[in-house]
Amino acid sequence: ILPEKEHLFKKHLSKHSIGAYRELCRGVGVSFEAVLAPESSNTTEQKLLKGRGGANVGGQVISSHEISFTTVIEQLKRDKFKMAAELSKLHDQAAKATDLKHLAEEEAAQSKLVIQAAEADKQILQQEVQNLTGMVEYFRNTTANSVNEVLNRLKLDLNLDLYTSG
Repeated sequence: ILPEKEHLFKKHLSKHSIGAYRELCRGVGVSFEAVLAPESSNTTEQKLLKGRGGANVGGQVISSHEISFTTVIEQLKRDKFKMAAELSKLHDQAAKATDLKHLAEEEAAQSKLVIQAAEADKQILQQEVQNLTGMVEYFRNTTANSVNEVLNRLKLDLNLDLYTSG
């Protein structure tokens, strides 16, 4: 309650003039706000508040005479700010996780390409080995045949030399 409006609450409402009623209507939520009366009646809500020693607003226990719309609104604003900060933090974590996932997928794709290239190189090398093996066999056979021919000619030449000299 603003000090200049306290006079409106010093006497019973039925004792006020029409001007006071108008002033009350214009001042609700601006100059003053409704709060729970401190044990003026035994409503269920007041019994609960009295039994607990106050209300739990946003994790804070507030005594029954401190409960007001402003108190609740301020606490809700604080809670909203905390939740927004936590949400922002979670968004950042999700973005980082998504980035890491994309990096891992790119690395996996690159690894797959490297493996495919290696397999292609392996096949090419295996084909070259087969070709070289064939060439080795060809040259071995050719060399063996040539050596056999040379040996056979030498034998013939030796045999001829032995027959002619003997």
